[in-house]
Formats: sequence, C-alpha cells, structure tokens
Amino acid sequence: TRVLIVGAGEAGQHLGWQLQNGTLAERHHLVGFVDDDARKHGMLIHGEAGHEELVLAHTSRHEVVGTTLDGQVQWTIPWPKESGIYAKAEEYNPTAVALAPDGRLFVADGYGNSCVHKYTPDGRHLTCWGTTGTDPGQFNIVHNIVTDEEGWVYVADRENHRVQVFDGNGRYE
Repeated sequence: TRVLIVGAGEAGQHLGWQLQNGTLAERHHLVGFVDDDARKHGMLIHGEAGHEELVLAHTSRHEVVGTTLDGQVQWTIPWPKESGIYAKAEEYNPTAVALAPDGRLFVADGYGNSCVHKYTPDGRHLTCWGTTGTDPGQFNIVHNIVTDEEGWVYVADRENHRVQVFDGNGRYE
C-alpha cells in the first residue's frame, strides 16, 4: 500500500511524504504549490508505480490541478463556465475529487454551489448535479467524494450529516 501525506514544512513550503507499507519511501518538495493562498482541499493519487500523479481540488485558484508527485503542474481544469451555474470563477470552490474506474473525474463543489461536476478523462465537462437543500440529491456542503470499482459515486454531505449515493450519471440511489 502506498500513501502520500502532504503538509506544510518550515517557511511555509509544501512537502509530501510517500509511505510504502508503513515505511518512508520518498520525500518531495512540492514546488508547484508555493503560493500566497495555498488552499488545496481534497486530493487523490493515481497511476502505476513510478508514473503516479496527484489530482487536487484547489479552492483558492477555483480549479482542479494535476501534478507530478513532486508538485510540477501537468494540467488544470478551470472553473466549469459551460455548466451555466456560475457567473464568475470565484463562485466555484472545489473541495474534493474522485476518479471512476473508466477515468471519469468527479469534482465536488462544496464551498460554492453545493454540486458535483462530472468530466471526461481528458477534462471535458459533461454534466453536474445537486443544489443546496436537505432533500435527497441536495447538499449542504459537498465535502468529500469517492467512487467504487463499479462506478457508484459516494458524496459526503457534511452539514446534512449523511453520505448520499449516486450512479455515475448523478441519479440518486
């Protein structure tokens, strides 16, 4: 099992520690993340050994960022203007990311419009679902999101104190 832990070091630089079977395997200086407002929220690591990448929800930049393990930015997905639910980038505040088995990316906008966005593996926006509220399919701070091997999407609805389950197209189960 490989685990990546990210935190701040001395002088505010961002550091990453990679653990393999409970033992320190590598230490990284995440140079791509030294900025004045370092609000990265949720992240995941994926890929095969030696070719892993980090995918981060970057709330202060209002985007999703893909990087190497040492923090070099490889790609970004900007705020989803095409969704039609945002007037400006600052309204979009992603809190978590999840990767489905087929490569689709799900992004939780927990500090913006309480919804989930779905993207193709190459970063094209497909759809979004959810609104603010307490009914099934509604959220009050989408705080985390994960997928399982069958493609189900599990959404941590923080202030409603529940986890909601959806199919890969946003249909509430």
